[in-house]
Amino acid sequence: MSEEIDYLVCRNCESPCYVFEVDAKGTVASAFCSVCGADGPAEFRVPDLEELEPD
Repeated sequence: MSEEIDYLVCRNCESPCYVFEVDAKGTVASAFCSVCGADGPAEFRVPDLEELEPD
């Protein structure tokens, strides 16, 4: 992945999460949601393009 990821979105509560690590391949290695406590890499996603674009 050539672009840096600023945040992930928790799949459980849809909150932005800033505590995470990405490996060299661009895969989420670890993450933590401070809102709901999710901490498995599969519980997070990269934000969609629509979420990144300002209104």
